[in-house]
Amino acid sequence: MANKKRLATTVGAMALTAVLAIGGTLAYLSQVTETKKNMFTGSDNLKTTITETEWKGGEDYTPGKAIAKNPVITNQADSSTSIYAGVKIQFYDHNNNPISYNTFVEKYATVQYKDATGAFKDGFNPAWVVDSTTADSTKGLFLNYNAEIAPGNPTAAVFDQVTVNYGIKKEWNQKSEVTTVYPVQTDKNGNYVTDENGNYVPDTSNPIDSTTEVGDTSVTFVDSNGEVVDAFVLPQFQIDVTGYAVQSADLTLEKGVVELKALAGLNK
Repeated sequence: MANKKRLATTVGAMALTAVLAIGGTLAYLSQVTETKKNMFTGSDNLKTTITETEWKGGEDYTPGKAIAKNPVITNQADSSTSIYAGVKIQFYDHNNNPISYNTFVEKYATVQYKDATGAFKDGFNPAWVVDSTTADSTKGLFLNYNAEIAPGNPTAAVFDQVTVNYGIKKEWNQKSEVTTVYPVQTDKNGNYVTDENGNYVPDTSNPIDSTTEVGDTSVTFVDSNGEVVDAFVLPQFQIDVTGYAVQSADLTLEKGVVELKALAGLNK
């Protein structure tokens, strides 16, 4: 039998970078980059795309609002080449530092999918298998599709929307200092009373005047745990979705997942 070709693999040039940003004087969530639809091509006629048909850039959202975002991978090979597919989802905080999926859900937003009845549920489409070992990794959350993808066929959406946490709120910080003026105590002879250090003793029972000086009136935003997430503006966060594919011929799904994770750099 002729030697078989090594598996054709493609690394995700299909990087969907969707920046979801919250900011501005109205404290709205705003998308600041367009969705990018990239084609990646490997050997043996392996062609795959990742798209988001429901992503609408340029709209503003308040905390608690749902943001439509539905990454789908399509096998566009024009031959009999079927594939296994996986995605790596990377999350970034308001300082553009990578954070884990679990931290993202706790502090920023909830990922949701649409079930067969049209209802939205927390988490990812059941057709995509979540690698729980990557949920606490800052390198990205990995998921694989649970079946082969025939030429010309798309996967189910990895998820369908992201809902910003209601727990992100603003708190007004107002520091003030009250100054009250008192007369000096006098004894029965009308003499001023002093303490052992020679300081006059105020008559606190009879205040003369009181003034209040307002200090810091800045706004701070906190998460549902009361921890500060940013100052003056609601936090910006970012989600990057990158797709990976391997030829499925002569390869089990289990081994395909190993290859996909290796492409994503998540096997270590």
